[in-house]
Amino acid sequence: MDVRPPQRRWLPRLPQRAADGLLGLLVTAWQLGLLLGVRAYRGGRLHYTEPGLLAVLLVAAQGLPLVWRRRRPLLVLVVVLAANTAYYALGFPATGFDFALLVAVYSAAAYTSQRASLLAAAVIAASFVALYAFKVGPYWSSVLFSTVVWLVLIFAGVWVWGRYVQVRRAYTAELEARAERAERDREAEARRAVAAERVRIARELHDVVAHHVSVTVVQAGAARQLLDTAPERARSALAAIEDAGRRALTAMPSLLRALRTDDADDLRAPQPTLADLDDLVGGVIAAGLPVRLRIEGSRRALPAVVELSAYRIVQEALTNILKHAGPARAEVTVCYGPATLELTVVDDGALRPPPSGSGQGLVGMRERVALFGGQLHAGPRPEGGFQVLARLPLDGTPVDQGRTVP
Repeated sequence: MDVRPPQRRWLPRLPQRAADGLLGLLVTAWQLGLLLGVRAYRGGRLHYTEPGLLAVLLVAAQGLPLVWRRRRPLLVLVVVLAANTAYYALGFPATGFDFALLVAVYSAAAYTSQRASLLAAAVIAASFVALYAFKVGPYWSSVLFSTVVWLVLIFAGVWVWGRYVQVRRAYTAELEARAERAERDREAEARRAVAAERVRIARELHDVVAHHVSVTVVQAGAARQLLDTAPERARSALAAIEDAGRRALTAMPSLLRALRTDDADDLRAPQPTLADLDDLVGGVIAAGLPVRLRIEGSRRALPAVVELSAYRIVQEALTNILKHAGPARAEVTVCYGPATLELTVVDDGALRPPPSGSGQGLVGMRERVALFGGQLHAGPRPEGGFQVLARLPLDGTPVDQGRTVP
């Protein structure tokens, strides 16, 4: 939208009622000045009536009603036209253009509906033709038909001007309304984005806490059992607990800070990617779960949202094994395909994770995969243990554009 700089105003802006009242006084004073400056003409076939108090009242009846020209434009036009017609019918001398009638016609065009303004314009044109046809008063008895045509054209031009102003005003109001709606929509979208970002951060916080707490619980149990019989191994378990706690303390402050503010950029810690799987697997191995990591295909950089979701799926799957599989070994396979990224996490544990949907782990994995239009299969293996298989498209575009990728 073209925004022009504010123009300099030489006069202060007045309220509408005050401006219309001032306009009515000026028009009345102008026409009274013309009336008092004209002498009655009694020569030839024209016999004007000498202006008096009645002429002054009829002139005032044309100018003063203009104070209501915005609120009652049609009524003002009727009053002004009646006073103007009576003025000429009583034979008072012409004083030039009838400015009050011009303003009334403009107001009817600018502040009423198109049908009402067309009716008003037709009434004005018909009144001119009738005054000319019936030779009402000395003035209308002397004018030529060409003069009537010019008067009709002048008033038609004023009417067109008023209609243009109204259409322009409505167009400007519509633009302003659209701008306000767009601003409200932007604010609502920003609030939705903040809410979605907080949900994402909350999920990240859940993944971080759940993983490190699971590691801590497993290592604490191992340390308790080995404290008397194998102090060195217990010391290693305690070191793993310390490491898991430090990792959690490193990740949590930025997540909590982002939850307390509306600034999503406050999430200062870098988000994990598939390149961090080695560290993840190392931490799980230190927690007592043997894990083998296999990379198939050409390892390459992927869209950030895919990298983060893939990392979280593997992390959640390993956390579930730590919590539910009992003594087991796990294998993580990351397969880079031409159009999809395939993640497979299997274990040979005797125990089973809770049914799908009963906890946040599998639900979160399903949401992450579904968001990309991928596939997730999670369930027991025929030969024993549990398997999680996820396929993510590599275009990195979430299916639901209205949601933020968790």
